[in-house]
Amino acid sequence: MAENTFIFSVNFSGLLWRGIGGLICTEYAMWSDNDISTLKLTPWIPEKKDIVHITESIFSQKNFEVFKVTWDKIDDWNAEKYKNPTQYMIKRMDKIASYAAQIMEAKSIHGFVYAAQDYPELPFLPNSLVIVGINPFKVAKDNYLMKKTGLSQFEVGKVPDEAINILQIIPELANKAQVVNEENEYFNDLLITWDNTITKIAFDVVELMTSNSINKSFERGWGGMTWEQFQKNMLEDALGFNYSVRATGLIRKLFVDYTKEDYKHISKYGYESHPTLNHGDIPTFIVDYLNNHFHFREFLLRLFDPYYELRDDFDEDEENHE
Repeated sequence: MAENTFIFSVNFSGLLWRGIGGLICTEYAMWSDNDISTLKLTPWIPEKKDIVHITESIFSQKNFEVFKVTWDKIDDWNAEKYKNPTQYMIKRMDKIASYAAQIMEAKSIHGFVYAAQDYPELPFLPNSLVIVGINPFKVAKDNYLMKKTGLSQFEVGKVPDEAINILQIIPELANKAQVVNEENEYFNDLLITWDNTITKIAFDVVELMTSNSINKSFERGWGGMTWEQFQKNMLEDALGFNYSVRATGLIRKLFVDYTKEDYKHISKYGYESHPTLNHGDIPTFIVDYLNNHFHFREFLLRLFDPYYELRDDFDEDEENHE
């Protein structure tokens, strides 16, 4: 049974090695009497609680890592004070995000990317590339804690990252590597350094896209945080022009699937009956919807909290009963 369990665990915890795409396994190996000729694959169907734990682990704003690179004003890239960027400027910035999304897809990063520009009146480096990716090791930590300790998705963040050893997530490693894994915090190292992946993409893309034939260089700035923290920082997220979003991996797949179902519902019943798009402020064609920054943010809110639109109503009811 040890061998059976080992193969199952490696598949189930595949997000550690292959990204979130390997999170749910559909088959596990079985054999008897250590005879490899008896090897066969048996379907594994996750229980509802497994799916709940996985989705709550993945779609947590604290598990979305952000890295932002900024660079200086460039002639004909940026609008003058008190003016909006031209379509030419916007398209140029969107090209940068589009290329970054291709690199993210190639590296199996599940997330999204967009370019932005500060309002011209602000005294900061105005151009930026924002890359957001799901940290698979944070997901693995949360999933383990919810599954093994019964903590809720709101409680797992209180557990220090260094409190989790990789042997707790893949106990079969103890068969041949128990001491070395007990003496080292490999899992924590992986968790806190994963954002180097999106950091490198951001630097490489900006370096490439600002390369030129006149040997001109530009001052840069950079920084990282979680998506949860990023949205609370007005200077980083609100005071500027946020351009088209390119989603990647699982987030792209979900955004497309959500959108298809939304449009099916609206085409049949009208937008008034839609639970979240009843404001009717949507384009006629999906082609104009999928990269729209406002609509993508709305999708993220639904992903993180399906009841977000009802929160204000709950708050009002509580105030009325006080």
